[in-house]
Amino acid sequence: MRIRCLIMLLALLAGPAAAQSLGPMVTAEPVPWRDGTVRIGDAEAQVRAVAGKAPDRALSLFVGDNFPIGEQWMFIGGAGQRELLWVELIRGRVSRVWTEPIGAQQPKP
Repeated sequence: MRIRCLIMLLALLAGPAAAQSLGPMVTAEPVPWRDGTVRIGDAEAQVRAVAGKAPDRALSLFVGDNFPIGEQWMFIGGAGQRELLWVELIRGRVSRVWTEPIGAQQPKP
């Protein structure tokens, strides 16, 4: 019993330290980009308007091997903005959005 409690305590303490190395935190908060903001629920057109262009990269998101459910877009920041904007869209609406510094490892959906 004591060993289980010790293991659980170590796991709880190690969790936040390990989470810091996992990359950017994806939250439901709006993400500022250029002169606008991208929010959960925004339409594709709103994202393009905020970004000021079409995505620099677009990948289809699938459930299983054959069923496409949406897209993942990546935008490269402009002059003076050394970040990437990642947007995941399901049925034409933003479901997840986050930024990360250029040069960081790509997140896995």
